[in-house]
Amino acid sequence: VVESLGVRRPTFLVVVPRVLEKIRAAAGAKADAAHLGAVWRGAVATAEQWGEAAESGAPPAFGLRLRRRLFDRLFYGRLRALMGGRLDYILSGGAPLAADLSLFFRGLGVPVIEGPGLPLRFAEWEPDAVMVPGPFGAQVPEPCRWMVPEIVIVPLLAFDRAGNRLGYGGGFYDRTLEGLRARGPVLALGFAYAAQEVGAVPVEATDAPLDMIVTEREVIRPQGR
Repeated sequence: VVESLGVRRPTFLVVVPRVLEKIRAAAGAKADAAHLGAVWRGAVATAEQWGEAAESGAPPAFGLRLRRRLFDRLFYGRLRALMGGRLDYILSGGAPLAADLSLFFRGLGVPVIEGPGLPLRFAEWEPDAVMVPGPFGAQVPEPCRWMVPEIVIVPLLAFDRAGNRLGYGGGFYDRTLEGLRARGPVLALGFAYAAQEVGAVPVEATDAPLDMIVTEREVIRPQGR
């Protein structure tokens, strides 16, 4: 795939994160072979810092601008040329995209868009925040500051006393809760009307249960949660 990019010179690319990991790893291996491993690691850190600045909306510091200009001549420009030199965006899907990988390619000058079917990401929001259109039509704060929540309010159509929920069919919250719980404690909270309770929700192995359900009548804490 990577070798063909320089020939086809695409402006838009759809890949799984593994391809992006291979591109970065191959560049690092070449730098190590040329005894430039330490310089490459500095370039990676600079790209990630540039990506963070771009996501936050804050202007990059003078020193960061200088480092990026230097590394653009040494590495970034060559990497962009390796990918055809005309890429505007990369769409990544099929597996979660690591945050450092997303920041690296954004700092490289080729932003990566996460595709559908992936876990949700959460951004800080305040009542007076400016909202702009984000991916798939959702409104997102500007600037967008990503965060990892400890409490997640999960939408539902129905629930049972065991904490199982019937969602809207996309599986977004199930994948999201699986990833969050792998990192640490998180409280999955469902708000519902009592009339939405059913005897037993049909569940699959990938369904993530709720830790608590709040209705207009009571607070339900599923046994064992």
